[in-house]
Amino acid sequence: MDEYAPPRLGRQLLLLAGLFLVIGLIVAGVVAAPIIAVNTKLNEPGEYGVCNPFSTRCHDVPLETISAVTGVDFPEGAKVITSEAVEHSMLGMGIEYVEGAVEVPDGWVIEQLPDSPGNSTMVEQELLDLGADSIVVSSERTGYLQHGQGQVGDQNVVAVWRRTNP
Repeated sequence: MDEYAPPRLGRQLLLLAGLFLVIGLIVAGVVAAPIIAVNTKLNEPGEYGVCNPFSTRCHDVPLETISAVTGVDFPEGAKVITSEAVEHSMLGMGIEYVEGAVEVPDGWVIEQLPDSPGNSTMVEQELLDLGADSIVVSSERTGYLQHGQGQVGDQNVVAVWRRTNP
């Protein structure tokens, strides 16, 4: 009588599935660990907020940066609702544009720009996306600077957009 019997087909398939599972977990760990480590380290806020090295977009742009780029002197108590800075598609050319929606105190009104014949679609769309009504928008002639204001519920919201590399 033979002491060693070959494994049955069901057991062989189970061992093969287990082997594939172990190999898959090792590969996933080798690929995912460096990506997680890099994202954790590099997702620290800078001048233009949190900029992901794998993307051209930055988010959580600070109010000070939005104010400096757009030239809007926001009042005390203003809070950023949403913000974004986008790097130029050609590497090394810096930030292409900065946009933000900022909650401002009731009664504060942003200075309107000479609207001749500027294009204010960026700020208008931002306010519409937030659900604003009573929207007023303006832009300079080139469209490289846009202001908008509207009511989102009981919040007075200002949206600004500025192209930095015309």
